[in-house]
Amino acid sequence: MTLRLLALRSLILLAFVAAATLPLHAGPFDATKVESVVTVAEDDDSAAVPADIEPVVATAAMRPRLTGAFLQLWESDLENSEEFWRDELGAMRAAGMRLVIPQYSTSGDTDLTPAIEKILKVAEELKMQVFVGTMLDEQGWYSNKLNPFFLAKERVKVANYTGELVKRFKDCKAFGGLYIPYEDNTLSLPGSMGAFYGAIAEAGRAEKPGLKVMISPFTTPRPGLAKSLPTWMINRYFKSMLAKAKVDIIAWQDGVGGTTKQIDRIPHDLAPIASAARSLGISIWGNCEVFHRTSPLSEAFEAEPTTMDVLERQIEGAAPFVDRFICFDFNHYFSPRLGPKAEKLYRDYCAWAGIRLKTPRSSAFSRGCRPASPWRKPRSKSS
Repeated sequence: MTLRLLALRSLILLAFVAAATLPLHAGPFDATKVESVVTVAEDDDSAAVPADIEPVVATAAMRPRLTGAFLQLWESDLENSEEFWRDELGAMRAAGMRLVIPQYSTSGDTDLTPAIEKILKVAEELKMQVFVGTMLDEQGWYSNKLNPFFLAKERVKVANYTGELVKRFKDCKAFGGLYIPYEDNTLSLPGSMGAFYGAIAEAGRAEKPGLKVMISPFTTPRPGLAKSLPTWMINRYFKSMLAKAKVDIIAWQDGVGGTTKQIDRIPHDLAPIASAARSLGISIWGNCEVFHRTSPLSEAFEAEPTTMDVLERQIEGAAPFVDRFICFDFNHYFSPRLGPKAEKLYRDYCAWAGIRLKTPRSSAFSRGCRPASPWRKPRSKSS
């Protein structure tokens, strides 16, 4: 074992121990080169063509835009009708987002695939793509993912589930990829983590060859803590991990939802990841957190929609390093259905991006659709 490798493992272990002493309450997603995707005005005929995973060259005058967004589903979302999702995805599409990413299809013991079926049907109608999240069982994940034996056992369970999931949805026209919601924040052994992702990716492609697979890691040891490993170590970690992960896309979640101090660290954290990904032919995306944590780290997670001035800084900070942008998440922080703050973010973003809305989007949600419950339950560790 070389001294540098020994130092790497020692520092990862030290970071893990240090992180474990911090408060446990976490927040959501705070899970061949592709050029930036140009989304067009809704009244343009070419808007009927979904933004695929193929390169589309943007003009220099165009600002980078959000090309997709996560949906985080709860058990209550099983009650939502196709009409509800038609309005929700319609609002996404009007804002230029053509990629829908349900974060997971099973959460613990809750089967959310009936909601996924509705989303896939509506997405096909609207000429959108869907990356379906695999199962997510977070029990023991953040405390045990440094253990290669734990990862080896978990990957069998998740891979088996993923094979059945893809078999079920592979004939849906809108089904364009998989998202693996188990999040890595460099507090693990890169080879074991990469093998975990690789087994799941292979299980999906065994049922549907050529299926795109995405992960969304972060780099902070704990939510709201704008710290990370040195750049050389981040680069070395991701080169080693991604070499075994067999994924097509890595969408770095920026951690800004937990603290805006993370904006200043975007180049430090993202540049070495982008370099590692591109050296392996993996597309690098930016995943902007579009919420702002309002509760202290020592208390249960609460958040509200971010503001456009913060989102602009996130996009501009990451733009030199990424191929396109997505965000987390639409159905709790960005949808105009949610209330004044989310509607303002939605409208301010469309104005900033030069997207013309045909009609006030709020009218699309005046037909009795159930509003989202206030955000409380944490699902990710970066914020």
